[in-house]
Amino acid sequence: MATYFKSSSFYLFISIVVFLAMACNNKTNEKTTEKKDTATDTTASTLQNPQPKAKLAGVEFTAFYTEAAEFISKVPDQKRIFFGLAYVQGVPALSGWGTNNGTFTDPPDITLKKAAATEVMLDDPIYDGNVKLEKKDVDTIKARLTRSGVAYVVFYPKPSSDYPGHVQYDIGYTNNNPGITKNLLFIEKLGSTTVANPSPPKQL
Repeated sequence: MATYFKSSSFYLFISIVVFLAMACNNKTNEKTTEKKDTATDTTASTLQNPQPKAKLAGVEFTAFYTEAAEFISKVPDQKRIFFGLAYVQGVPALSGWGTNNGTFTDPPDITLKKAAATEVMLDDPIYDGNVKLEKKDVDTIKARLTRSGVAYVVFYPKPSSDYPGHVQYDIGYTNNNPGITKNLLFIEKLGSTTVANPSPPKQL
């Protein structure tokens, strides 16, 4: 009888230990699940509330100009005129060369001066590189300058419509001195806008 009681007590003890172990294990699993749920909730909250993207302040590009008489006399009558950004005594300029002979003279055929007017562009990214005018474009500009008697021709920067992320120059005409007048009054009704487009590499 005593032996049976001792055995029964032993089995009862083992059962209690096993029960307590299972209970502890269940609590541990519940805590782990709660932590996972919390992490999941945090991730979902982050995805639902993305951080605002910083706004681009914009990049300011300058316009360039020259006197009408200088453009007419100095821009050569060639297949294509190539314009490249340069610095003259530390000041930005737009230098132009005729490309019939495939060489670039020094000094260039014509140099457009920095104007007071600027344009802010929000494109990201945006590149201001070399531009070109075809012979027909040059002929059109010269004809309009001669016909109208306007004093200045202006290359005004705009985002390119044909080459995204690049700058083109719309050709405008004014009697205001672009070197000192920031808000230029362009002369309208001279026909459709002529554009100096970005020049693809090696296109001379």
